[in-house]
Amino acid sequence: MKKVLRIRNLLILLYLILAAVVWLALSRVQTEIRPLYLESVEEILVDEANLIASFLEKEIQNKQFKEDQLAQVFQNLSQRQLNAKIYGKTKSKIDTSL
Repeated sequence: MKKVLRIRNLLILLYLILAAVVWLALSRVQTEIRPLYLESVEEILVDEANLIASFLEKEIQNKQFKEDQLAQVFQNLSQRQLNAKIYGKTKSKIDTSL
């Protein structure tokens, strides 16, 4: 009977240690990956904001939209000067890959 209790206690202890190790590993991964994810999302948002700004700039000047103007919008976008600081890095080029 004592042997069964001892084995059961060892198994419970083993599961608790395993759970603690898994929790610590997942917690560390989350703290390292989350900032990288947020950085990449913010970079995309900067690109999209500049795309919309370039588009609206053209729309306000012409007060109308034509489909062939979209190519001009992308050309204007590539010529825009950008100086966005994202998590300590300076973004100076807009990525317009679709």
